[in-house]
Amino acid sequence: MFPYIESQRSKLEEIDAIESNIAKRFKRNPYLLPESRRPSPDILTATRANKRSQKESVLQQHEIKRFVEKYSTLRANVLGFKEKNELFQEELTRISDPKLTFSAFDEALELIKQKHEQDSASGVLLLAAEDINKVYAPYSGALLEGNPAKVQRLNTFEDKEKVRVKKRYIISEAAANIDVDQLFTSEEEFGKFLDLLFAYELYKQHLNTEIASYVEFTYKLNNYPLMAKNEHFDTYLHQIVKYLEQFIVKTNPLLDTTKLLGDLYSTFEPGDVESLKTPTDELFCVACQKTFTKATVYEGHLSGKKHKKNVEKSSQKSENNRLYLQFQLDQLLKHLSPVLDATRNNATRKEGMTEREKMIEETGKAGDESEYTTVNSSDSEFSDSDSDANSDEDEYENYKDLPLGADGTPIPFWLFKLQGLNKSYQCQICGNISYKGRMAFDKHFSSAKHQHGLRFLGITDEFLPLFKSIVDIEEAIDLWKKIKRDKRIDEGEVENAVEVEDEDGNVMSEKDYLELERQGLL
Repeated sequence: MFPYIESQRSKLEEIDAIESNIAKRFKRNPYLLPESRRPSPDILTATRANKRSQKESVLQQHEIKRFVEKYSTLRANVLGFKEKNELFQEELTRISDPKLTFSAFDEALELIKQKHEQDSASGVLLLAAEDINKVYAPYSGALLEGNPAKVQRLNTFEDKEKVRVKKRYIISEAAANIDVDQLFTSEEEFGKFLDLLFAYELYKQHLNTEIASYVEFTYKLNNYPLMAKNEHFDTYLHQIVKYLEQFIVKTNPLLDTTKLLGDLYSTFEPGDVESLKTPTDELFCVACQKTFTKATVYEGHLSGKKHKKNVEKSSQKSENNRLYLQFQLDQLLKHLSPVLDATRNNATRKEGMTEREKMIEETGKAGDESEYTTVNSSDSEFSDSDSDANSDEDEYENYKDLPLGADGTPIPFWLFKLQGLNKSYQCQICGNISYKGRMAFDKHFSSAKHQHGLRFLGITDEFLPLFKSIVDIEEAIDLWKKIKRDKRIDEGEVENAVEVEDEDGNVMSEKDYLELERQGLL
């Protein structure tokens, strides 16, 4: 056996698998590559729309980062063979066969067979080349686990097995422990928006109690003159700068964020922000954190020793330097301006939404993640077939009951999905029949079958329109009981509404009077 050469070979094999799978991911979704790393002009995304969800993109970027880290470790080990050159040369000498007798080869082959038999007997499994590819392939975590809740195995027309996996399980086995749900809050939506609620609470409680809404706060993140004399100002700066830095790191896993932040902060010059104007047109000295009502007083202040000393002190890049923290916040907000604008728009939109609308939106997002995508399963690899050339049609090619269009051929899947025909709605009243698409479901309430089911429950024709959108039998029975109870009350009120008086002056309802008169009791 040649343990050192074999270990080097297996590392090179794994490096090749990593390179191949990273390339496949970028080919499938070029938007995974950060804009700063794309060629100019951008020929990768120029003719392709980004059809991936934010969660899927961020998840795969963190997965690729994990691959790159593993790649770097393996590469360092492989390149370190020079340090073990003697061992390498020794094994190379043993494996060489100048007389072409193949004796060394036969000996090595026999040892490999013995080792394989021992490992098989003891239950030890060794990864073959194709197994390594499977470890790094998309969806391999769910596929190799074989959980029925995650994977569907169907037979196609050609009697070939087709494998479908829920989109949320796109991660590979090599990075199965990555959980982006723990990295982001629900407000951030996997990097689409900023979650500044913590800063809003601090700002509202300690810095400006008059602020009305979260949306208003997003426009006053760096309104320094209003906060300068507050003892909580430094805490506010530290927390929001730290959060924005962490946000950049977790939303850009494929970038050197240390260099990115260093470049943002490298232009720090205290003189560039020596003064600011307050909303009341007063002058504010950033270095001294003071407000001046008159320009002449402010100009005289600039020549003072205390001001110059504060300027010199503020020029130091330190976490305790308030001016530097203000500069950091300004630079971070400038860099994240598209995300900040999206945050403002989203916050404004949510303020106008009802709780029901918010719940429907969250349900829709969860439904998208639960949809299935088709993956190819073979002996050598698992690969996602969801590409531009055969996008959604291939993703659901196992649907055999696509409705026919006007030309007599099945309608395309995008139209099938647009009309909501991929979702089924069940009606208990109709005998647990499922209706495909919202249009067919709404239409069936006026059908003879549904109305017959309502009549079977004892509901009369005049009240059938009140039972539209009700599909549960118990719910229909409860509503019918309530209607009958209300009807009895209304009838009683009508009967007792007219009162009459007999010859003796007794007052009674008209119904009772007529009944007594009919019986000759009056």
